[in-house]
Amino acid sequence: MTEPSPALFVALARMSQVPNIARYAGRLGADYRRDVGRDLELRVYGWARYVGRSRLGVGPVLGEEQGNYLDTALTARVGRASLGVTLGVTNLTDSVGNRFALGTPFQVGSGQITPQRPRTVRIGLDAAF
Repeated sequence: MTEPSPALFVALARMSQVPNIARYAGRLGADYRRDVGRDLELRVYGWARYVGRSRLGVGPVLGEEQGNYLDTALTARVGRASLGVTLGVTNLTDSVGNRFALGTPFQVGSGQITPQRPRTVRIGLDAAF
């Protein structure tokens, strides 16, 4: 912002945290690689990410809570640099959370949410040319 309104500073001073920014967040990841057989590599990698509680904005319309959820993923790949098969799972614990408290900007004030994607399993084939 180049010229913020003085009203913005008054509103922020009354709040305990900045809107749409969680006070606590963290991510933990791991990546494991090992050669298996001739020219094949096994790679297993995963992560867990916590997004703390926050509010969408200031006031009764945009003051909805969001966050406070755990997101996870685990992926395994077997292959060579040019060809591989992947098995991946996201949201391992099938947790439910509100990622963003404004589902659509066309309908404000009706308690909308943007939910986490449910547990998802993916099987993939990748090739490099």
